[in-house]
Amino acid sequence: MEKRHSSICITALFCIGWVFLALTSNAAVSSEDFKEYKKQAERGDVDAETAIGTMYHLGQGVPQNYEEALKWYRQAADHGSAIAQHNLGVMYLKGQGVPENWSVAAQWITKAAKQGYAQAEMNLGLLYSQGQGVPRNSAQAVYWSRKAAEQGDPDAQHNLGDIYANGDLAPVDYVEAYKWFSLAAAQGNEDAIPRREALARKMSAQQLSEAQQQAAGFVVKRDPANANLPNASGTGFFVTKDGYFITAYHVVDEAKRIVIKTKVLALAASIVKVDSVNDLALLKVTGAYPPTTQTNWNRYAISPARISPVASRFHPLPIVDVTEVTLGDSISTIGFPNLQLQGASAKFTRGEINSLTGLKDDPRYFQISAQIQPGNSGGPLLDKSGNVVGMVQLALNDLTQLLRTGSVPQNVNYALKSSHILTFLKSLSAVTLTEPKTQTEENQSDSWVSEISDSVAVVLSY
Repeated sequence: MEKRHSSICITALFCIGWVFLALTSNAAVSSEDFKEYKKQAERGDVDAETAIGTMYHLGQGVPQNYEEALKWYRQAADHGSAIAQHNLGVMYLKGQGVPENWSVAAQWITKAAKQGYAQAEMNLGLLYSQGQGVPRNSAQAVYWSRKAAEQGDPDAQHNLGDIYANGDLAPVDYVEAYKWFSLAAAQGNEDAIPRREALARKMSAQQLSEAQQQAAGFVVKRDPANANLPNASGTGFFVTKDGYFITAYHVVDEAKRIVIKTKVLALAASIVKVDSVNDLALLKVTGAYPPTTQTNWNRYAISPARISPVASRFHPLPIVDVTEVTLGDSISTIGFPNLQLQGASAKFTRGEINSLTGLKDDPRYFQISAQIQPGNSGGPLLDKSGNVVGMVQLALNDLTQLLRTGSVPQNVNYALKSSHILTFLKSLSAVTLTEPKTQTEENQSDSWVSEISDSVAVVLSY
């Protein structure tokens, strides 16, 4: 059993160690991209150095060349890039361009792990579990695996579930195992689902209940050493074809760096104008981060990237005035709630206009029944034709209301009316808005819903 388990862990180490590379290989990289990043890398930009290393490593935009990959990874690693340090370790694990050397691999992966890079923390835990490159140490294996899992990494959560289910590195704990499998499964780790279901058949009703409660109450813990996690996240949407983008001001307030994350790109953005009274912020896309840098919520390169120009091809949402919105009208929202726990795919919800005024009869707001959660702020409120009639901004705080009145509000949420958004945007001559959609059979049939995700994006504030 021990020998078979060892083989499984080593295989998992290679697979997991290559998650970063598999993720970034989805983006198309041209030879022109390579030339642009090469110029930046030669000027000492650490993110560009990492990007060039990855391009050579994967053969993206340039023929695959392990020697060049090693050169640029080492340069970026010496400049402090945790991603480069980790990937350099992976190359030593695989013997790519260098003789296989688990000891050197462990040294580089340790450097990245000590910077709070979750992928490296997870792999370091696996190295300690096998005694590969480091002395076998069960306590260290659990420690590093837990650090990565607590940062929300789904692969690390799956591994930690295995640790507590198998009992090889820590005492068997079905409650802990089920919790971590559940969290991994919630983020799309398909291997965790059958493991969780098999475990459930061994557990008592009380154990299951406790495990489910622990999973529901899980809160991501940012590693103090990790400087690459956003301070806040929210939702926003494009309002012009040339990259103007609007969100809630409180999402980007005090941000030193803003990233707009679409389905395929991580875009750099700057603040153009704010309206703090109505909680609005207009952003403008200024470029794209190299497609080979990490785009997961917890895997951005540590230092700011030198951005490269991007084509002005964005999908704006049309905004209409609210004069024809009436009580009981159907509305919908789309956004990215609880990004760390619920994942980076957009969440679409439906509801109704519950009131034509907001908290304490504030005429600027609608009260809506569509469910919203942290991370939905800045997202569009849409009518049945797919036009924007408001912006999601507020939810009545359950705990505050319970302490104040003794009762818990049931799904009481607010959206700023679009008339205030229009006034804000029309004050800028550079912003040319899209014509609203008229109500036709086509857009009344909800055919527009599948297209909305191209217009709405995650906003990350650093």
